[in-house]
Amino acid sequence: MYYVILFIVAILPVILLGFYINSKDKEKEPKSLLIGLFSAGILSCILVVLISVLMELIFPFFRRDSNAFNSLELIIYVFIGVSLIEEGCKWFFTTIIGYKNKNFDEAYDIIVYATFVSLGFASVENLLYVYNGTIATGILRALTSVPGHVCFGITMGYYLLLAKIAKKNKNKKLHRKNLALSLLVPILEHGVYDYFAFSQNKYLILILLVGLVAFYIVCNQKIEVLSNITEKVVYKYKFCPQCGKEIETIYCPSCGNKNE
Repeated sequence: MYYVILFIVAILPVILLGFYINSKDKEKEPKSLLIGLFSAGILSCILVVLISVLMELIFPFFRRDSNAFNSLELIIYVFIGVSLIEEGCKWFFTTIIGYKNKNFDEAYDIIVYATFVSLGFASVENLLYVYNGTIATGILRALTSVPGHVCFGITMGYYLLLAKIAKKNKNKKLHRKNLALSLLVPILEHGVYDYFAFSQNKYLILILLVGLVAFYIVCNQKIEVLSNITEKVVYKYKFCPQCGKEIETIYCPSCGNKNE
């Protein structure tokens, strides 16, 4: 019975956050796509483990106990050994499955895609930590780590949205920049989070908790704004069904027909 309770404590925050993120989507995404994204998140967690094992074999530094690191060593460990690998794997699946998906036609869609990959990752990670810990571990992670992964996903999705808009506007430089930021900014956020959490410094942990509240508020504001944008970001038409003219926006430049 105890292990059932642990399972519920570990999975419940994932389910609740997934329900919340999806509830904000005005035009729901296909369930098969959401399941695929969540499954990709689980796969990304497995990929992280494989890459981490490989890195430990090549670089003995990453096999060391993080509690024994000095400040510089801890920075290297959390930013390269943890956040780079984890966010890199999540970014890979988000871009391959979500960013290039034909259903990505509204601003909020990519937020859903990125967060569902993050939730798939968080579900496996949370189960591992909670089953090796206690109910208190699960409650603490439900308030910190799981929503943290969701917020990293929101940041990733936000910059992928900007990249998509830049691509539609044929601004290659801005497109590349925002694609890079969609990976680099979540790595930075995740690395800072882990550095403060692993530091075991009570003042840094206090700053982290206050910062997390502010981070959650900012990310929720992004959700509210983007979920209420109804204008299409990516259009489904290459040619106007009215006159056959090739189009780049929702309005045909030849006949003025609105293609919705």
